[in-house]
Amino acid sequence: MLPSVKSGSLRFHFHLSCIVKTAIVTLQKAIINRIVPHPRVLNYAQKFRYLIFRGPFQKSFVEYYRRKSITPNTALPPPSIFPDLNVERTLTELNENGYSIAFQLQQSHIEQLLETIISSGSDSIRELHKHCECFERIARDYSVMSVARQYLGVEPVIYASSIYLTAPLAPVHKTSNKPMKTVHFDANDFRDLNLFIYLNDVDDDASPHYVFEGTHEKKTYRDLFTRWYTRDEITARFGPKIKSITGPAGLAFFEDTSAFHIQSRGKRARYTMSVCFTLQRSPNLARHNA
Repeated sequence: MLPSVKSGSLRFHFHLSCIVKTAIVTLQKAIINRIVPHPRVLNYAQKFRYLIFRGPFQKSFVEYYRRKSITPNTALPPPSIFPDLNVERTLTELNENGYSIAFQLQQSHIEQLLETIISSGSDSIRELHKHCECFERIARDYSVMSVARQYLGVEPVIYASSIYLTAPLAPVHKTSNKPMKTVHFDANDFRDLNLFIYLNDVDDDASPHYVFEGTHEKKTYRDLFTRWYTRDEITARFGPKIKSITGPAGLAFFEDTSAFHIQSRGKRARYTMSVCFTLQRSPNLARHNA
């Protein structure tokens, strides 16, 4: 009898945890919807979020959610469709550098993803899983989920997914002496991980992604409240750590976007697929759902 009692108790606590988490997410979403129309209040709320997610108590929250995680395993069974994805090497590079060039996406998948966005008639598609079966095979691949699971320390939540177009830089008719604040970092959760996949060839003229290597660790209080810097400010601070990520269509890389990075705009456009894995934050709280 004891095993069945224990099993029933575990099921009860699991369902109770799900109910409590759903209630909290519903309340959070209601608050967000009330804040969004008020830019000044929204700005303060975002600063508070960055302070909580990346501030001095970040590690304590991460450990708490690792112990309390109830996210089910949704990875597809092995083998992985990405035999060139070395999980251990990728994790080592993520921990050391904040990013890792991971694998090459097959041409057939590139074509399916491009067809999805082109047929949509839009420059971007959010909640990609609702529009493209190919996405599920990529995002829930056994090795991809293994990287996310081990980096986050829990079963990962697929928080947000998209395909988007980075348009080329428009001709500037009036120049400004004021440098643009393009360098930033993200805070989607106490710990999160992004997978990016280029869907066309990307060189230095095709709006490459830039990352400042090794800047994903502790942030200063100024960082938490500023978040955006000029390239010169960050280069002076971290030296020659900026890396331009270029490569052929299908190039896939993981990044902890708490590292400083730049979504650049060059002479040519770039199509990118992205998926964000979080520690515990619900996809109902993703920006496009707010």
